[in-house]
Amino acid sequence: METQALLEILGKFDIVNEGLLFIGNSLEGVNKRLDTIEVRLDVIDKRLDVIDARLDAVDVRLDAIDVRLEGIDVRLDAMDVRLDTMDKRFDAMDIRMDTMEEKFERRFDQVDARLESIAYDIKKIAEWVPFRTLPLNFISKS
Repeated sequence: METQALLEILGKFDIVNEGLLFIGNSLEGVNKRLDTIEVRLDVIDKRLDVIDARLDAVDVRLDAIDVRLEGIDVRLDAMDVRLDTMDKRFDAMDIRMDTMEEKFERRFDQVDARLESIAYDIKKIAEWVPFRTLPLNFISKS
């Protein structure tokens, strides 16, 4: 009976062994799949490193562009200040020109008024003179 029991136990062990072999074979397939996944993850990791390096290069370029743009902004601000100064100078020149034009107009008006006064005085003097003299004839030296 003992041998019979041992045979039954050995039969059960064989069944368990076959089950374990099946599980082992299944695990080998899973292990191969995991190895494949690991290789693929390594490839993805390398690609991500390349992408990260490219992004770092882009960041460096963008920083350089930002520096250039800041320089351009400073230059534009300086140009704006210069243009504002020029505008103020032109405004001052316009005011001066308008003032000078007004002065000249007043002076011309004064000269016109004085000339009209002189013309009026000459007219009055001409009315007082009872006769007119002939113009003087110059004697030639020949």
